[in-house]
Amino acid sequence: MNLKLLLPTYRARAQFVVTTIRGLGASGLGGGLPRVLDVGCGEADLHVALRDHAAVLAGCDVHPGDVDRARAAAPAFARGNYRVADAAHLPWENGAFDVALCLEAIEHVGDVGATLSEAARVLRPGGTLVLTCPNANFPITYDPLHWFAGRRVLPVGAYAYGHTWLPSEADVRGALGAAGFVNVEVAGLTGWATAGVEAYWAGLAQRFVKRNAGNVAYGRTRGAAGTSTQPGGNRSGRPPCRPMSDIEGASAPARPPTVTLAFIARKRG
Repeated sequence: MNLKLLLPTYRARAQFVVTTIRGLGASGLGGGLPRVLDVGCGEADLHVALRDHAAVLAGCDVHPGDVDRARAAAPAFARGNYRVADAAHLPWENGAFDVALCLEAIEHVGDVGATLSEAARVLRPGGTLVLTCPNANFPITYDPLHWFAGRRVLPVGAYAYGHTWLPSEADVRGALGAAGFVNVEVAGLTGWATAGVEAYWAGLAQRFVKRNAGNVAYGRTRGAAGTSTQPGGNRSGRPPCRPMSDIEGASAPARPPTVTLAFIARKRG
């Protein structure tokens, strides 16, 4: 049993991804199943659930230990398809996949533009990107410590899993458009009431059970002269932690406050 499914945020994400992949397979592709790449796959926890919904299932991560565990846990037909690779330099040919997953990864990378451009490159024209990430506009009730502090204080709550920055919906939409994605759809996956039960203890608990609990350098790339690059031209020697007070003052989203954002976008055909 995957114990992560006990966490409401993880369970909502898993259900969203499986439902989306199943729907893509049913909607066309000549009646076939999609070829799926998971960028920043970690231990590939979701891949067993995708085994009946993908013709090809592949993944990459910068952490050799995570890739080894992904290979061991993956469906038999996919075990040779996992690579140790940087998200900004994918070792696959142009147009090799119908679907790219980028699940809880962009908040760990240094160059979001390069990561999304590489995802677009390995997708066929009209291919689909499924991306999830924490929401910079999370409700105060989810993580009051960081909401009030306006910066990373402890590796808990919104910063529990080695996050170097928090994306807003506008950040992600802009980065997707710059990378050549269109028809962007977005949904909120988890509200504060359910996600709040895991806000503080889950991030601490994983440090006792996961070797690379902080996800250090998780798919992370570096910009010129060793600087990191995030949307909005943010370039600095250290990853930014966005001020929560500034974010909350921006225009409110058209949906109820959510802890996790989910995007579906198409590569321009």
